[in-house]
Amino acid sequence: MMDQSFPAPTPRYSEALRFAEEQLAVPSRGGLREVWRRLADFGFFRMPFLEEIGGVGLSPDELCDIFEGLGAGDADNGLLFAAGAHLWAVAKPLAGFGSAGQKERWLQPLLEGTIIGAHAASEPEAGSDVMSMTSRYTQVDGGYVLNGVKVFVTNAPLADLFVVFATCDPRLHFRGITAFLLERSNPGLRVGPAEEKMGLQSACLAAIYLDNCFVPTEALLGRERRGARIFQTTLAWERTFIQAHQVGVMRRQIGRVSAHARERRQFGSSIAKFQSVSNRIVEMYVRYWQARLILRMAAAELMQRGDSRFAAMVKLVLAESALATHLEALRTFGGSGYMCEMGIEREVRDSIGGVLYSGTSDVQRNIIAADLGL
Repeated sequence: MMDQSFPAPTPRYSEALRFAEEQLAVPSRGGLREVWRRLADFGFFRMPFLEEIGGVGLSPDELCDIFEGLGAGDADNGLLFAAGAHLWAVAKPLAGFGSAGQKERWLQPLLEGTIIGAHAASEPEAGSDVMSMTSRYTQVDGGYVLNGVKVFVTNAPLADLFVVFATCDPRLHFRGITAFLLERSNPGLRVGPAEEKMGLQSACLAAIYLDNCFVPTEALLGRERRGARIFQTTLAWERTFIQAHQVGVMRRQIGRVSAHARERRQFGSSIAKFQSVSNRIVEMYVRYWQARLILRMAAAELMQRGDSRFAAMVKLVLAESALATHLEALRTFGGSGYMCEMGIEREVRDSIGGVLYSGTSDVQRNIIAADLGL
């Protein structure tokens, strides 16, 4: 693949590419907290936030350049997913809806990477329809008591701070939802064992159990029964950026596949000369540009307005494009691509998660259909 086929490297892209290659290349060196510290030292957790609250204040394009560079540098997909959950689903809602006291107590440690955040909304019977949650809270003197179970909580085995959603009455659906900030030490909060999963191995997850868990009034995030707004705002950020690094992963994969196609010979010819192979690489290349452009369009709108019409669309396009790209890479490499040492099977397993978390691809299509009045 010719260099001019891709965008010229920007300073932010090159900075992130070098950092990923030197500090985050798969497999991650050291435990999660050690690598987390490297991300924090790089300034990763500060990048989307304004300087007045301790952020770096990157522009939308600069932020997208960082993610593309991290993906192109072969950063651990699981690590970036875990960091994204911390950033978009904990730090971002705290910055947007937290009180001054909450920000002083928790936001700066989140941005510094000295504590790890987790977001707890899904339940055994409330996945795609998360507003049907049944975890309950009741008001008591000095605060609230929470009871229920949350599942698929990314970072839960290591998290120090949890954003937990519960309802005062399941019959109220989204109108009864409230968000709370719980520390790991909260009496009545228990974290289950880390669960095994198909991919994204560096991103640990577990269920959490709330058994008469007392939460003081000052740990209420935002206003009571306004949790649905916090949740939807969180989803807009998460769906836009949680897979942003896959633009860089696809860029790297296309370069690798193109080089292999030119070098690999069968039937007396480079396989790049076979139209079935060249067409496959063309499709990968078109997907890369589609994903890159829609990500930047959504990021600009979201960072300027605080909301985006394109969050569901960018999540859908990135998830499906990444999975298709890695499957096409596997086909092009053939039998060698099926071997673990090539690393392609890891990309396939990791990208399958993308069509499921933060709302499945089917859910994203339903949201887009509703926006179209269908």
